[in-house]
Amino acid sequence: MRTQIFIGLLLFRLVSLGQSALQQPIGAWRAYLSHTQVRALTEKDRTVFAISSGGLLSYELETGTLRTYATIEGLSGIDGTAIHYAAGADKVYIGYADGQIDYFSDPLQIGYYSDISRNSFYTDKRINDFASDPNRLYVATNFGLVVYNTDNNLPVTDIAQFAGNPSRLAVTSVTVYEGYIWIVIQNTGLYKAPVSAPNLKDPTVWTQVTLPGNVPVREVAANTQGIYVRSQPGIYEWVDSAWQVIPRLSDGFDKLVISPRSVGGLSNLRAAIINPEGVLYDFSLPSPILDAIVTDDRRFYLGTSFFGMYEFDNWNFTRLIPPGPGSNECNRIAVGNGEIYVAPKGYDQIYSPIPSAAGVYYYTAATQTWSVLDSVNNGIPDDVSTGFARAWYDNETDKAYMASWGRGLVILQDGVLEAGYTCEDGLPIISPPCDPDGLSNTRVSGVAPDPLGNIWVSLDFALPPLAVRKTDGQWTQIPNNKFPANNHIGDLITDDYGNAWMINIEKGLLVYTSAGTPDDLLDGRVLTLQSGINQGNLPVNDVRSLALDQDGFVWVGTTKGVTVFFDPFSISQGRIVDASVPVYEQQPLLKNSVVNAIAVDGGNRKWLATDNGVYLVSETGDEVILQFTADNSPLLADRVNDVEVDAATGEVYFATELGLISYQGDATAGATRCDDVLVFPNPVKPGFEGDIVIRGASRESAVKITTISGMLVREITAQGGTAVWDGRDLYGNPVRSGIYLALIAGRNGENGCIGKFSVIR
Repeated sequence: MRTQIFIGLLLFRLVSLGQSALQQPIGAWRAYLSHTQVRALTEKDRTVFAISSGGLLSYELETGTLRTYATIEGLSGIDGTAIHYAAGADKVYIGYADGQIDYFSDPLQIGYYSDISRNSFYTDKRINDFASDPNRLYVATNFGLVVYNTDNNLPVTDIAQFAGNPSRLAVTSVTVYEGYIWIVIQNTGLYKAPVSAPNLKDPTVWTQVTLPGNVPVREVAANTQGIYVRSQPGIYEWVDSAWQVIPRLSDGFDKLVISPRSVGGLSNLRAAIINPEGVLYDFSLPSPILDAIVTDDRRFYLGTSFFGMYEFDNWNFTRLIPPGPGSNECNRIAVGNGEIYVAPKGYDQIYSPIPSAAGVYYYTAATQTWSVLDSVNNGIPDDVSTGFARAWYDNETDKAYMASWGRGLVILQDGVLEAGYTCEDGLPIISPPCDPDGLSNTRVSGVAPDPLGNIWVSLDFALPPLAVRKTDGQWTQIPNNKFPANNHIGDLITDDYGNAWMINIEKGLLVYTSAGTPDDLLDGRVLTLQSGINQGNLPVNDVRSLALDQDGFVWVGTTKGVTVFFDPFSISQGRIVDASVPVYEQQPLLKNSVVNAIAVDGGNRKWLATDNGVYLVSETGDEVILQFTADNSPLLADRVNDVEVDAATGEVYFATELGLISYQGDATAGATRCDDVLVFPNPVKPGFEGDIVIRGASRESAVKITTISGMLVREITAQGGTAVWDGRDLYGNPVRSGIYLALIAGRNGENGCIGKFSVIR
């Protein structure tokens, strides 16, 4: 009898990962990914490996240990399309949409097949399925079939035409059974060829295999019990030289499930699997089931669309999922003091609100936990609980400002709601009347404080597009007649003079200045800055990002690189000034790049997030210090939506189109107290070859490393509040064992501090 198991009956367990909250070494990477979608599974040596939305999961059956692997560990990506264990090679293979193949016996030692991905003859190289025999790997792709020799890891052949069919048709499924290679060609049917055929590229060695009634074949697989195909009427097996429907699997299925001695099918929320003893397990889960494997005849592992991986053991269901955000969508992020707030994305490609957009994803390093902040889980009012598209973190108060694309603004501290504001509280809307239950009224596109403690908010398509919450808690709307007509407002920053800089999408910048009367916020004017001499001199009017650096200069990211306004004071006086373009290697800095976001680190250097990776440039932009792409680093994708720096730790966060990942930078905000000094590692143990980090300096402090007796060993300069030392003396020699001091003083000798640490050789 079919048994329905729903969410209320499931045994739920969140499996914890031991991701360290301790300080990372300089240059280390860390992934913050969601594993809520598990697409495909396989088993090797009593360990289940699963492709998830966050890369790769492994679950050791005997110990219950769950681990994650991403690009940091060497994966080619986190968007795998197929996974397979080849017993003959004793390796797991992972395929990707671009044709890349990863393989490993140990997931910490990954090898690569790049022949398909590098082949320019084929355009669509997606890998759909794998099969193997003792020394061959058969790869089903969107252009045909590729065969590898697993002994030497070299390609043997590629087949793009089968029987009398056109070339380059997609092979969606492949298996090997009783000396034949079996494939399913998309919308064409089932074909086979002898494994021993001297030339598999010869179309005539492939013959079509039909089912009774000529029903279409969707998938083929084999195990030790036989060969099976999935068709619309159900699951068929080859019995007595004929294809027969398995009676208890005669329904329509979306996926064929094969394990060494089991067969079954998946259909949306339902799984139906027959184990070797002939027992049918028929049950449902609260999320669509994408794949399943049987490990111990009665123990199953299932991958779902929204709830990660489940273990089914004697009718007990356990959810196996590592901590992570609700999804890998991250349009904007706010970070500080070990906290991460993620605004997933509250609008679509034409800036219309997404009614079903999730709340805020919140992480705290103190407990190493993720949570979703919305009206259901954490008390955010229902009228401002979805559609979050913008984020900003205030390091002075440790508060996060999260902006909804349609429902206003919330202020959070330690993941707890402090305040929420809608049009009922004074925020402007697109058109009256104020209706906080609507999903398109109050689109907050930017938020920033000014030097007087006022909070400025820009709003897209609103009338007016700018409002300010003064220190008395009251909202004031800047009169609409001060702005040009038909504004499409993006992000917002304020400068040291209280000017509010707003992106006017595809029309340059709007700057609201109080004209020397900051106490009267209504007595100001709006300046328009665009391309052209004496008009602002932007490289192009399509502006994407803004940032204020530590010198008070305004950096502007456009679709044609970056530019800088060095004179915000004149703008505060109502005068238009022209921007200047930083020059690197005799060319405008990133002149052909779309700069989506800009972050300033503790050393006043700039991190630039682009459609082609991220760049760290010098304080003035005349030097590129680092460049990260998906090819040369663990960066998840080249398109980076946002970049933010945790001023306290120096960790740099990249919100990519595939998820969130970070890099441990070498610059932090300058310290103000000597008790902020931290040296790590401490002690420096034998065999350590990394950098020694001294944190707690004021900006650009001189840091002198001395012996305990006062002999100078090395002098270095801090980046912001962090100095990095390679453990060598003035002559380049590794220092000996002993106690050392880090003597810190500001540029003018102020803020003197001492850090003490030991070296053991």
